[in-house]
Amino acid sequence: MKIQHIIAASALFGMMALASCSRQEVENPLSNPGNNVGEEVTFTAEAASPMEDPETKTQLDPSGEGKKILWSANDEISLFYGNSGVNNYFVSENTEPVSKTTFTGHLSAFTGENEGGEALSFWGVYPYSSDNTCDGSSVTATVKDHINGYPDDLESGSLVTIAKSFGLNLSFKNACSGFKLTFNTEGIEKVIVRSNNSQAIAGRMKVGMDSSGNPTFIESYDGTVAIEMDLSSNPSEKGPAYYIPMFPGTLTGGFTIELYTDTQKGTYSTTSSVNFKRSNWLSFANVDNYVTWVERTDIPSNNEIWYKTKDNGKATFY
Repeated sequence: MKIQHIIAASALFGMMALASCSRQEVENPLSNPGNNVGEEVTFTAEAASPMEDPETKTQLDPSGEGKKILWSANDEISLFYGNSGVNNYFVSENTEPVSKTTFTGHLSAFTGENEGGEALSFWGVYPYSSDNTCDGSSVTATVKDHINGYPDDLESGSLVTIAKSFGLNLSFKNACSGFKLTFNTEGIEKVIVRSNNSQAIAGRMKVGMDSSGNPTFIESYDGTVAIEMDLSSNPSEKGPAYYIPMFPGTLTGGFTIELYTDTQKGTYSTTSSVNFKRSNWLSFANVDNYVTWVERTDIPSNNEIWYKTKDNGKATFY
């Protein structure tokens, strides 16, 4: 199997698909919710083949022609019940990337109100954050504006996915869009993507779920117009893809991509309107072939000595 510009996967809690559930037909999954408050609950999570379900979850496995979607070691999610607003912490038990794992945590509240006699639902949010919220009809989560880049992989926790279910079987779906970039130049240490007309592409976002069970972007809060991907600890290679998650939506003024080596800055910009669809990556192959390169102006002159500290504590001198 071969994946083109869409990286896709679904994280399944149990074996029941969300589409098979009905609000009126599904009873509360716990026999006595009041007695289950604070008890430990375990979910089984399985990652589907990317060609079977066009969604993305957490970590990419580049083995073979295609890419499987794997749960990272110690993945963390938020679990909410109804409109209680209580953010329950759940963590996976695997110690290495796997396609199937279990999540364990405690349900601290089974409170909330329903309308029209409809059953209350569970909402899941990946990655876990104490800032994640849920009002019973939508969730809020954060898309990072600074990530570390890895060849053919995603930084853990960089891709927001959500799930909604009336039982303990949750199907996580990608709430983001983003860039998929490849390079023909080795040694790129930083990439910055930005919108051209002050539209937010990262920050806090509010997401609901449509009637088909797909995430729907509602609005953003405290948004930023740029995302930086740091490659300084592992500069770019020729060939592999690098992924930058962002809000879905249309950038009416287009976007700009900036590439940085240790001595040069390259810029590509388009003012055309570009639609970034949810669960789709905008693929830009060999983006460095299309940039305009100039010498970096932030590099010190010959009579100056500057250094920058890397993440691993080593210093690079200019």
